[in-house]
Amino acid sequence: LLGRAEIAFDRGDYRAAEELASRYLRHVPTQNRTDRASGLDLLVRALSGLAEWDRAKTALAELSDIATLVATIPLRGAASFAEGYVALAEGRFDAARKHLEDAVDLFVQSGAPFVNRLCHRCSRGLRGLPFIVCTIR
Repeated sequence: LLGRAEIAFDRGDYRAAEELASRYLRHVPTQNRTDRASGLDLLVRALSGLAEWDRAKTALAELSDIATLVATIPLRGAASFAEGYVALAEGRFDAARKHLEDAVDLFVQSGAPFVNRLCHRCSRGLRGLPFIVCTIR
């Protein structure tokens, strides 16, 4: 389901991405935190694309809680990236910059593939975001 959701997101079909990510999350128990994180990450991006801020922030809160509990650098980076993505979509550019810089720093600590993945995600999402994120690293 998540693979199909990512493809829908790549095509700009945020509604299909949201529906598939939500469906995935319905099948993953809340105690399976790391499995939920990838679905929540995609759900936050899809809901931001749909400008459904309340739902995006609810998904973001769960992702942030997971990142705090699991406390791995990649999950903390994913939560920071999602926070920056929402902030940028809402036009809160200073907050977006802070969270995206933190995400880049955390992904750098995790290794180069995470930074490349971040820039790839940015290029598929909000317009102008690839330039902002990839220039701050």
